[in-house]
Amino acid sequence: MRRPGGAGRAPQEAAAWRRQAENVSIVRDDWGIAHVLGRTDADAVFGMIYAQAEDDFNRIETNYLNAMGRLAEAEASPRSTATCA
Repeated sequence: MRRPGGAGRAPQEAAAWRRQAENVSIVRDDWGIAHVLGRTDADAVFGMIYAQAEDDFNRIETNYLNAMGRLAEAEASPRSTATCA
């Protein structure tokens, strides 16, 4: 499914994410705990979500698929999706 705006939208979104990332600093301590600093609350939340994605993207993806109602598609085995003949 394509979103309105077409292919030209992706570079604009990527540029916006890069600009937001410039306002964030993520430092990990000796135990790997992310300490996030941002110019604004929104920047800090962006950094927190980025750090979470670095740590546990599988959980984020699973939660997203579940919310979209498509978790069974991703977790189904090839045999369970084969059609009966």
